[in-house]
Amino acid sequence: MVAMRWAIRSLGLISTIILARLLEPEDFGLFAIAMLVIGFSELVGKAGQELAIIRHPNPTRQDMDSAWTASILVGFGLGSMVVASAPLIAWAFNEPRAEWLIYVLSLRVFVLGFENIGVVMFRRNLDFAREFKYGVIQKLLKASLTIIMAFILRNYWAMVIGSVVGHILFICVSYFVHTYRPTICFKKIGEIWSFSAWILISLMGEFFQSRVDRLLIGIFNNTAAMGFYHIGSMLGRMPTFEIVQTAARALIPSYAKLIHDPQELKSAYLETLSVMTIICFSAATGFALVADDFIHIVYGEKWSNAVFVVTWIALQAGVASLTQTVNPVLTASGHSKSVALLNWAHGIPMVIGLTLVAIQTKDIGAIAQMRMVITTAVAPFFFLLLARTVPITPWDIGRLMWRPLIASLAMAGAVISLPSSIGSDLRIISLIVDISVGSFVFGLTLIGLWALSGRAAGFEKTVVRMIRSRLKRST
Repeated sequence: MVAMRWAIRSLGLISTIILARLLEPEDFGLFAIAMLVIGFSELVGKAGQELAIIRHPNPTRQDMDSAWTASILVGFGLGSMVVASAPLIAWAFNEPRAEWLIYVLSLRVFVLGFENIGVVMFRRNLDFAREFKYGVIQKLLKASLTIIMAFILRNYWAMVIGSVVGHILFICVSYFVHTYRPTICFKKIGEIWSFSAWILISLMGEFFQSRVDRLLIGIFNNTAAMGFYHIGSMLGRMPTFEIVQTAARALIPSYAKLIHDPQELKSAYLETLSVMTIICFSAATGFALVADDFIHIVYGEKWSNAVFVVTWIALQAGVASLTQTVNPVLTASGHSKSVALLNWAHGIPMVIGLTLVAIQTKDIGAIAQMRMVITTAVAPFFFLLLARTVPITPWDIGRLMWRPLIASLAMAGAVISLPSSIGSDLRIISLIVDISVGSFVFGLTLIGLWALSGRAAGFEKTVVRMIRSRLKRST
């Protein structure tokens, strides 16, 4: 699943780099404004129905068809709301061009529920190889179409047309990759919605806490600033959030099999957290350190205003990703109400804090910085609520986090102490040196602390055991 997500994100990154060279920040900002309402509709439109099937102990055809029917109904309802909101969104953002973009992009929402519900069984049955292929095909279609249209049109319509046509083709593909053929059925819709209602409330909270910054920037700033923040936020989240979010999707059916054995569930969660903690601390800190060189080398000088955003969003995404490891355990255990509570507990202070910053400064860097502060402040509440479901203690969490945290600080100190690049032609050398030194210092510090602390069970021990095993086989 992680391989799939990174293959998709790599395609997306390549696509974005090409588009960033062909289009202007204002084009990205305008597309981002239109996608705010589309993104919300797509986020809440299907996830509840899919999770109801994944979590079901033995879904029947009636369950599958009812989930598909519910998705179609929700899609039509949300699509109608999107169309009705288009003039209001254009007025709120003082961007008349956004209205027609939203009308066209609403087609994605109307057809949302027609995706073959059978593909959900890939994830439910842990058939991630087939889901990998399906996800990559989806991204290839959208990325290819968007790039072709960008070369032809050289404006924001390229992203709109590529997005809509690619989405429709992807729905068609869903019927080629899985043999299931759904039909309209209303018999189990009540059961489906009884579970998905709290999922919907949870996703609404997640959406507001994750997108309120873009909403505020669009209202209080110009379209170009929106473009800088959109690209900076997307890049900052990639190294950590994409991995953890993808793993979370894959882990829900696995956790669901362990809900009757709390100790096994605890063991499985702590093993996962051990890996995710190392990934999040190292990747978030590392990318924040090299953001300046990366943006200038890959995207060009015209995107330099996004550097500060990338730096702080990368750090914020690292912390947020760790809190997201809690959600799949609670969801699999049937505590969707708790997930909703956590997302809104994160979302409400995010809305208040970012609104105050946006009104006072209108600075996209300050908004990104405030995201980091708020996410860090609410993070402990996620683990405290998890402790009510899984028998974990603060000591269990702390013993997994302290070594990666210190290793990340050592990495930051080493990279910051290196001389800065001189001139744009040396940025690539600076980037390579920073990555090499940072990776070496992080790895050496992490293994050293692990050895000094008694070689406790965890990701480090697993890696060392794997290395020794490979060395024995090679000799």
